[in-house]
Amino acid sequence: MPVVRKLSFLLLAFLLLPPCINSSYAKPSVKKTIELEALPRMLRVDLIWPNMGEGLHYDVERAQKKNGPFSRLEHITPTVHLFSDYIGEAGITYHYRVRCFNPTNGLTSAWSTTASATSSEFECKGFLTEVQEAGFRYFYNYAYPGSHLPREGIKAKNSWHPKLMSVVSTGMYFFNIAVGIERGFISRAEGSAHVEILLNFLHERVERFYGAYPHWIDGASGKVRPFSNTDNGADLVESGIVAEGLIFAREYFSQDTTTESNIRKVSDKLWKEIQWDKFIQNPQTPDQVLIWHWSPDHGFSDLPIVGFNEAEICYILGAGSPTFAIDPEIYWDGWVAKNTDYYNSRTVEGVNGPIDLLLNHEYGIPMFVMHYSYLGLDPHKIPLKDGNLFDEFTKLTLANHDYAQLNPNGFEGYGKYWGLTASLGPDGYSAHEPVHNDNGTIAPTGAISSIAYLPEPVIDMMSELYLNKGDELWGPFGFYDSFNVSRNWNAQGYIGIDVGPIAPMIENYRTGKLWDTFMKAPEVISAIQKIWSHPKAH
Repeated sequence: MPVVRKLSFLLLAFLLLPPCINSSYAKPSVKKTIELEALPRMLRVDLIWPNMGEGLHYDVERAQKKNGPFSRLEHITPTVHLFSDYIGEAGITYHYRVRCFNPTNGLTSAWSTTASATSSEFECKGFLTEVQEAGFRYFYNYAYPGSHLPREGIKAKNSWHPKLMSVVSTGMYFFNIAVGIERGFISRAEGSAHVEILLNFLHERVERFYGAYPHWIDGASGKVRPFSNTDNGADLVESGIVAEGLIFAREYFSQDTTTESNIRKVSDKLWKEIQWDKFIQNPQTPDQVLIWHWSPDHGFSDLPIVGFNEAEICYILGAGSPTFAIDPEIYWDGWVAKNTDYYNSRTVEGVNGPIDLLLNHEYGIPMFVMHYSYLGLDPHKIPLKDGNLFDEFTKLTLANHDYAQLNPNGFEGYGKYWGLTASLGPDGYSAHEPVHNDNGTIAPTGAISSIAYLPEPVIDMMSELYLNKGDELWGPFGFYDSFNVSRNWNAQGYIGIDVGPIAPMIENYRTGKLWDTFMKAPEVISAIQKIWSHPKAH
């Protein structure tokens, strides 16, 4: 996963001094007041204030009376200008203040204005909204200044370069901003203005190859930040997720305003510039398949995009492209037929009886494969041999749930809590899955992002997790990335690609709005018709 880097001293000093530190006098400044907002939430209070400078740290203090005395709260992610104070009770009023400080020289700002709020009662339906709001804030409030690109992640001991931006998260960004608008976290004007800035940055600054995007982007320059020595160019799977977001943005921002007109223009241009046909291995032969990577130094990789995984959107949009289309036959020859495990009919043990599965192996692979391509792409509309993809995802989610209840390895916490997917873990980042890669690590995004497939068990799990472990697992952007009860470990941080599906998939469960919006795009309608009317589909 992420590379470890540090800012140079000069860049750090430049970024950290204004406006929190008065560089003219080299002493704490009282001229820049931090405006703090305290939001009453269920069993907690959320705090939000402006980003006072990249790399600065923040102190948070709380008091029972407005004038103190104040006591310091532990800020696990101290560079984040948001804080969630999980109190665990309703009806508790606290008063808060924050200040920023420069970790290189210890200089501090004045304390902020004091803000107060009272924790409210827990209620399941409203909690869904609060979980959506927390995920949305990662993409809106915590976006990189200037470009508005979403960050790779944040941890207590941050191993990510502060300018490292995630391209998959960028695709998820558009859906999260729409959730913010739909749920009233921001106005439509605020959301569209935010999106326009990001789109203009993608168009004018971001380095692309055959119209496709890299795995990581520098948030300030738009240049590629290599994922590895050979992965320093185009990543077609990442680009597929971005293209999904671009098409969604074009369809969602449909009002007759200057900003929304520009969003439609730029997003349409960017998605149509992706040259899907350039990424075909063995063109004009029966052995065609899309290739994952292209490097300016090494050319195309030997990694084919074969199913079933998170990448189906590439084949759908490739077939639907009006500019650089692939033959829909490649869906069947590459995505489906290239992997002999694509269709693998089997029966696994469940809590209430056997579960019949079709895709993948055993109890299924990591749960994120049911989320990334399907923030907009409606699995109800994707046929399978028997039924549709939504039906299969429902059974795969049930299998993941029941595997945790059966708990063959005897891990603590399993049963009440479940959801195996790619996430941080006590041994590092790993694609956790039942049977084959299970060390007791549960990632809340695995279950929560599957809410549309198995709503009641998901709502039960997230409610239990919040009520029983909110004090250790809830932070400014919702539940921390992952936890392992057997090893007394939790991530104390976030990865953008795990935060990203949560709010959109909850919205698809609640209203279907994001699915409906994306699926009305003419290119998507055309692609599905072409692929499933092909002779090899029957």
